[in-house]
Amino acid sequence: MMMETAVYTREFLMVQNRFDKGEFGEISFARGGHMQDMEGWPDFGIVFRPTTT
Repeated sequence: MMMETAVYTREFLMVQNRFDKGEFGEISFARGGHMQDMEGWPDFGIVFRPTTT
């Protein structure tokens, strides 16, 4: 379930549109992340919690 519905936000669509028009030039590196507090979630959330390496 990568990105869930984040690809439909107006911010994402605006950036995608500008990228498609070539307004950013050549992108050489990109990184994204998502932090989520899973305290209080059922046990299945612990199994899928991301790890840092």
